[in-house]
Amino acid sequence: MKIKLADYADTLIDVLDEKTDLSSVAKNFWKIMQRNGQIKELPKVLELLDEAYAKRNNMSVAYVTSNEALSEETCEMIMKNIESKSKNKILLKEKVNPDLLAGIIVRFSGEEYNFSVQNQIFKLKQHLV
Repeated sequence: MKIKLADYADTLIDVLDEKTDLSSVAKNFWKIMQRNGQIKELPKVLELLDEAYAKRNNMSVAYVTSNEALSEETCEMIMKNIESKSKNKILLKEKVNPDLLAGIIVRFSGEEYNFSVQNQIFKLKQHLV
């Protein structure tokens, strides 16, 4: 039986709140996902786990992608900027994509704000064509 990915995330939050043995939780979680043929969906489940955690704590999740790890100061600046546009505190999740030449991409509340060099070049190319 296929389990909804959001159900995995919600169940993990519940189990982790119980302060159980994390090693056994991780092993059992892995086995269940493998048995159900859903292990390739693990990155999505982890994203949903962030969202479930944020929701339970009256927060919103924002994802920032850059070509290298951002400094703590840069993350703080991005988080404060997003919080000024949101009514919630922000859980900022950073992703590193070495294929991104420079700049950042921010995903928040179903919107994407692309400040990457690739996007700027694409816009310039579209304007010239």
